[in-house]
Amino acid sequence: MHQRRPTLVAAVIILLSVFAARVGWAHPTALNNRVTFYITAVEQSQIQGEPGLLLRAVLDNGTRNRITLRGLSSDAGDKVTLYAMREIYGLQTLQPRRVLAVRSGEGVELAPPAYTIAITGLTNKARYRKPFSLDLTFNRAIGTLTVPVTFLVNSALEHGRGVIDIGPPAALDGADRDVQWMTTDDLLDDATKP
Repeated sequence: MHQRRPTLVAAVIILLSVFAARVGWAHPTALNNRVTFYITAVEQSQIQGEPGLLLRAVLDNGTRNRITLRGLSSDAGDKVTLYAMREIYGLQTLQPRRVLAVRSGEGVELAPPAYTIAITGLTNKARYRKPFSLDLTFNRAIGTLTVPVTFLVNSALEHGRGVIDIGPPAALDGADRDVQWMTTDDLLDDATKP
């Protein structure tokens, strides 16, 4: 019995840490058929020994389907990487993420302690704090989103915002559809009609 107790305690601690980390970055969002991405902070920093930019952002999925962030690029630097932040042996480490899936009606905060977006190989535009753009590539159904980014904060306390509005489903957009209803008379050939 005493040998199982440390294992049980370790399992509970791991489950609580996973739950606490998820609570910190996931939140519900409205189902409005929009994908919204806004940047809350832009910081100049050292990223693995070279100068770079760290971005804090929020990605909200208001669509009725899961979306997948598949790629990032920017004219501010050569390489844009989404990192998952993990603590290993007391050290904060950055692990690159190739994709990030967001469920319908959920949002993800791309900020510490869970994630960060890093831009390295900075251009002169970014070094001198000039506005730049960030391109997000999603799955085919969503496409690409270009977000203009500035180092100054706007009135909504954001550094940039981008929205993809998919619009209402075809059945709800209010437009009349060209529908031709068939009756049983249409199924009869001309020889059997009276």
